[in-house]
Amino acid sequence: MLFQADRHARSPYRRRELEWQQAEEAATRKALEAQIKRLGEEAVARERELEKVRDIFSRDLEKPRETASRAEERLRASEKRALLEIDRERSATAKAQKELAEVAKRAEKREAEHRRTVEALQTQQGDTRHQNGVLQGKLAALEAAHQSLQEQLKSLRTAARPPTRRVPAAEVSPPARRAARKAVAGKTARVKGRP
Repeated sequence: MLFQADRHARSPYRRRELEWQQAEEAATRKALEAQIKRLGEEAVARERELEKVRDIFSRDLEKPRETASRAEERLRASEKRALLEIDRERSATAKAQKELAEVAKRAEKREAEHRRTVEALQTQQGDTRHQNGVLQGKLAALEAAHQSLQEQLKSLRTAARPPTRRVPAAEVSPPARRAARKAVAGKTARVKGRP
């Protein structure tokens, strides 16, 4: 009986304790649920932040890639331009060397022609001098022959003249004049025939 009375007396206390415990558990559960919710929201927020960071990192990583790609393209274009410039320089150098060789060849040809012309002119000048010397010798011989003929003619005229009177030229017979002319012409031909 006592036990039952005690039991009845403790029953409201036990109930309060259970209610309190139940309220505490409900509060703990609510707190845990709130914490779980908060942690879930934080996880979602962190996931969003992580996604943003990933996007930023991807963009930041893409920028150097794009920069490197553009730099590589610029480098390739520069190399291509440099190679084209080198090819142009080589072509221009080869063309200049070819033109220089042609100019040198033409100059050598002109020099050889000039040398041949000078040699021919020198030979011609030598021949002309020789011929001039020969002609001068012949002229001197002709002048000497002419002088001699003049003297002979003078002697003949003196010898043909009568001692007492001088015969006018009109009175000299034509055959005598012809004979004198033949004699002079024969001597002139002999003098011209000499070298």
